[in-house]
Amino acid sequence: MKRLGIIALTLAVFAAVAWWLLSRPRGEARVALEETRRILRAEGFRTDLTDFNFATSRDVQRRMSALTNLLALIRNPDDAEAARRMAGTHEQPELMAGVGADCAVVTWKLDRLTTRSGEDAWPIVREEMIEHQSLIDPACEVALSGAICFHLDAKAGHRVLLPHLAGLKEVTRILSQRALLELHDGNSLAAWTNLLGATRLVSNYQPRPLEICHLVRCACATIAYEGTWQILQAGG
Repeated sequence: MKRLGIIALTLAVFAAVAWWLLSRPRGEARVALEETRRILRAEGFRTDLTDFNFATSRDVQRRMSALTNLLALIRNPDDAEAARRMAGTHEQPELMAGVGADCAVVTWKLDRLTTRSGEDAWPIVREEMIEHQSLIDPACEVALSGAICFHLDAKAGHRVLLPHLAGLKEVTRILSQRALLELHDGNSLAAWTNLLGATRLVSNYQPRPLEICHLVRCACATIAYEGTWQILQAGG
């Protein structure tokens, strides 16, 4: 019993020392951080999200509505089955299906694109693109027309709502996949237009100073890259 008491006391002392060693530099780092922050703010730098103004004009908001309408379909669809296909599942053509260490399938050249259920995916994708054409076309036009910037309320700081991020990647995927479908159907000009729309969703998008915004932009860039590779296989 006495031995157990000694062991317990030793462990308690060790824990106390460890806590002191770990907490001390952390406290010093916090002090240094606050001092750096104070200096930066004194020099005019913005250090908090609440220092920024993420508001956009009504004209910009009206222009972005073409994108947000399509984003709303992806996030809150009336038809769950349609949304599943629209959201980039296996029913849609893969943009970069690997077949080796440095080889990929030129998807749009395939006469039949078999899904996991054994169906031909091309008619499924074509039906979805036609059904939602009234939303996809305006979104593509907005992507091609200039800067893409969403209205946000920065007053919430790091808790700011970012509703557009949930579907921005999927809009890029939809335009890239429609480009593949157009090329598969022999419509090279329409394929090029949709590819440009997908790439402009990356190059024209102005992400806010939040890590997740830049991560989503990087994900969109990957999709646009894969779609570009597919279109380049057409030549001309």
